[in-house]
Amino acid sequence: MYLKSLICAIAFVLAPLSANAATITEGASHDILSAPVFLGNADSGVGGVGSFIAGFYSSVDPTVGDFTAAVTGGHVSAFDTLTISWLASDMSTVLNSVIVTAGLNGLATTFTAPNLTQYLQLSWGAGTISDANVNFDVVGTIPLPAGGLLLLTALGGLGFARRRKQAA
Repeated sequence: MYLKSLICAIAFVLAPLSANAATITEGASHDILSAPVFLGNADSGVGGVGSFIAGFYSSVDPTVGDFTAAVTGGHVSAFDTLTISWLASDMSTVLNSVIVTAGLNGLATTFTAPNLTQYLQLSWGAGTISDANVNFDVVGTIPLPAGGLLLLTALGGLGFARRRKQAA
């Protein structure tokens, strides 16, 4: 009985973490706090030089946590000099940038004033073949102090119930 109650309490606390991922739409603006994970796909089209840009914003200043963009699969080798960049709201100031090499690459950013709006850009060079595509995601690592407090409260309640049952 105690084990079932403990499992239910943990599942209740972790349920908000299993929310669905949001899709990154090219040219659109996304609230960075609206989903725990954003998934996207960039396609080279006819090949050659190109880019994929999507906006992210936060209405909370400062936004607690780091947000990491990472290439997660696809035809990375088909791209010529695939680069991930976080751009400031003016879309010309590069806040952070990395050239994607073999394996997974991540690039973190934080949303604080004056950069509460940022743009994620994937860009590639002239040697990129046609119809190459790459999957990427944006994941936030946001501390959940309320979840921890809820878990401790649930465990304390279970302990109190067990103690009360044993006393009877």
